[in-house]
Amino acid sequence: MFLIFKVVCALLVSVVILRLCFFDIYNVPSDSMLDALKRKDLIVINKTTYSGMLESVFARFKSNLKTNELVVFSRLMPEQSYFVKRCVGLPGDYIKIVNSQVIINSKLVREPLTVRHPYKIVYKNFIRLEQILKHLGINQFDFGYRRTPSFLNIELNNQQRVELGKLDNQDVIISNTMDGSNPASDSQIQGQHCLNNFSLLHIPHSGMKIALNDTTVTIYGKLLSDFENVKLTRIGSTFFINRSPAKYYSFINNYYFVLGDNRDNSEDSRYFGVIPEYNIMGKVILKIN
Repeated sequence: MFLIFKVVCALLVSVVILRLCFFDIYNVPSDSMLDALKRKDLIVINKTTYSGMLESVFARFKSNLKTNELVVFSRLMPEQSYFVKRCVGLPGDYIKIVNSQVIINSKLVREPLTVRHPYKIVYKNFIRLEQILKHLGINQFDFGYRRTPSFLNIELNNQQRVELGKLDNQDVIISNTMDGSNPASDSQIQGQHCLNNFSLLHIPHSGMKIALNDTTVTIYGKLLSDFENVKLTRIGSTFFINRSPAKYYSFINNYYFVLGDNRDNSEDSRYFGVIPEYNIMGKVILKIN
C-alpha cells in the first residue's frame, strides 16, 4: 500500500513539474481558429522557452518561432485572458494585408488550407450546389451563410475553395467578398487599417531604432506606452521619453503579428496590434481531441 502511495505521489509531482516547466494544456476559447481548431478543443503547448519556470535557461532558443505556427498568448482586457492564434509576422518583418491576402517582405504568404474567407456564390441550380456543399461539410448553420434566390454568401476554407473552384462555370460563379469595409479598432498599432486591408507595417524587433516624428509616433506611440514602459510626450516639435528629450527610440522587445484562421470572425492583430514576446505563453504542439 505504501509503495502505491509513493508511486502516485511521484506521478503527481512529475505532472506538476512538467506543467510548470515544460508543457501545459488549454481549452481553445473561441471559434476564431476554425478550421484548424474549434471552440473547447484541448491543446498542448510547449512553454519551455516562453512561460515555464525554466524560461530563463532556454531564453536563447526563443527565436525558433516560425511563420504559421500556432501560439497561446495572454492579454489584459481588463482582466488577463489568453488567446490562440496563428503567428503570421515575425520581429523585423514588413507586413501588409491587401484584400485579405497577407504579404510579408513583399512576398505573398501561402495560407494554410484551414484559413477561411467569405465568398459570394452565384448559382442557377441551388439543389445541385447544396449537394456539393453538403459533400464538403457545409450547411446553413455555418459562419456567414446567407442565401438569396440568386446567390449565396458563405465562408469557405482554402481547401473547400479549391474543391468548389473546380465547378466555376456559367452555372456556378464564385467571387470573394473581401472588400475591406469593416474597420478595425483599438489597435496598439495606429494607422489606416481594417479587417481585410492593413497598411504596411514594420514589426518591431529588439534593437530596432526609429526616429521620433509625427509618422512613427502615430504608428508606434501606443505600443511604446503599453509594452515598452515608455512615457512619450511632446512639447512643440520636441519629443520626450520619460521626461528626457529624445530624437530616436530603440525597441527593447520583440513583437509578433497574429491572425485567426477564421479571418472574418477573429479578434487579432488587426484589432489590438502586435503582441510582445513576453506575452507568449507557448507554441501549440498537439491537439488532443
